[in-house]
Amino acid sequence: MSWLWINGEVMHVSFIYLVLTFTIREAAYQCLVLIHQAGVNHCDFNLNNILFFSGGGVRVIDFSEAVEHDCPGPDCYELCWARDILELPPN
Repeated sequence: MSWLWINGEVMHVSFIYLVLTFTIREAAYQCLVLIHQAGVNHCDFNLNNILFFSGGGVRVIDFSEAVEHDCPGPDCYELCWARDILELPPN
């Protein structure tokens, strides 16, 4: 969390909101969804394993911990975890 001075008030905001737009965070989540649909659980999804490109492109990297996965969909543990760390609303 970070502190931000806005209109004469100190606001407590998440750093991710200062750097990444909702659209970019949602794109990162959708990358992970596609990975799960391909039958892979990343097992180490975090901000350090996401590349963000200046044009808005997003890539998930580092599959060293990945395993085969039969994803149950939006209730999948890793997908829920990803929504939390990307600070996206629940499905």
